[in-house]
Amino acid sequence: MAGRPRVAAAGGIEGGVLASYFAVTLLWGLNWPAMKVVVGVIDPWTFRTCVLVLAAATLFALARALGQSLALPRHLRAAILVPALTVTGWHIFSAHGLTFIGGGRAVIVAFTMPFWTMLLALWWLDERPTPRRLAALALGMAGLALLLVDAGVALTAAPVGVLLMLAAALSWATGTVAVKARDWRVSPLVLTAWQLALGAVPIAGVWLWRGAPFDAAALTPAAWFAFAYTTFVAMVFCFYSYIRFVTILPATVAAIGVMAIPAVGLFGSAVLLGEPVGVVELAALALVVGGQALATLGPARG
Repeated sequence: MAGRPRVAAAGGIEGGVLASYFAVTLLWGLNWPAMKVVVGVIDPWTFRTCVLVLAAATLFALARALGQSLALPRHLRAAILVPALTVTGWHIFSAHGLTFIGGGRAVIVAFTMPFWTMLLALWWLDERPTPRRLAALALGMAGLALLLVDAGVALTAAPVGVLLMLAAALSWATGTVAVKARDWRVSPLVLTAWQLALGAVPIAGVWLWRGAPFDAAALTPAAWFAFAYTTFVAMVFCFYSYIRFVTILPATVAAIGVMAIPAVGLFGSAVLLGEPVGVVELAALALVVGGQALATLGPARG
């Protein structure tokens, strides 16, 4: 598969991919406060439609510039489940969840998805968790549990937002396992572009039906920057990189590897949006980063 990342025979994930993995963690975490800024001034349906269409067009253009075929093989055209979950479900549930709870708190709930991924991978892929992966997941979930307890009052005051973020987590987890379940036989770049394009169709349909135009005047300079960040950093780079990881790594490892995103989202929201952060968040950060390191730095089979 073109552009496919590799796992070193004896040392876990190769250096270049590992560096990209941690870069995705940082950049995707900062996307949460960015999204919170944008959905504060424009409708979530408008926001998601514009971001997905622009990101898909960018990836198609990059693939064409690299000489890759944009055709989706016929036997994959019926595979609508994946973009419906990883794109449509995730983006709609998370964007609307952010209108009820803060970006830092929303990301905590959303990133329970490694737990759901492990359960689904066990059932769907017969992917047996190793002791190392179980330990990594336990560390990460312990960190999230700390954040959930600390944010309990704020979250119970917005149950709709919590339910929407849980739905986003389940959508993402199911889509991750569905990606892993198939041999797509197309480059990750083309696969990602098609996922974004197909997943955007129902979202764009609802947006057109609602008749909510894109009001550029409503976006402040900060909102424009956040909009561009979500489109080109979070969607084009981070989502594409994640799909590359899933095509080669076990689904559980791919999910665990981004568990530090909630902590980054919390600290990013604290710095950029003034949301509170303290000792609990620092302890949670240590746990989730420890879990991420255990999942990604160990032997390839560990």
